[in-house]
Amino acid sequence: MNGMVSLSQFSAFNSSVPSETQEPAATADAPKAKVAKTGSSAKKSKEKPVSMVIELTRDQQQWLSETAQTIRDNNINPVPAGERVFPRHLISVAVDLLHCSDVEIDGVLTVEDLRKKLGL
Repeated sequence: MNGMVSLSQFSAFNSSVPSETQEPAATADAPKAKVAKTGSSAKKSKEKPVSMVIELTRDQQQWLSETAQTIRDNNINPVPAGERVFPRHLISVAVDLLHCSDVEIDGVLTVEDLRKKLGL
């Protein structure tokens, strides 16, 4: 059996392998902690999106879909998946517009009142 190799020598569960991988992991933890701190401040400026169910008329939904498709079609070159425009992005922009508007929300009583104040 001198020339034969045991299957355990090829195993990923070899006892010498984990001790070698544990040392680099310990030294790599310190730089990762610094990166995590930097990344967490970036996450504060851009919050993670949350799901919300909204009701739209069929015409509104169709308009959002067509508008998003038009924006996607405007791109001559391929756009990465994370940067493609979909209806949810248009709704997010609408929320940003409302947030930045000069309308005093404290005086708004109904949706129609808000529409009037926005000039819609």
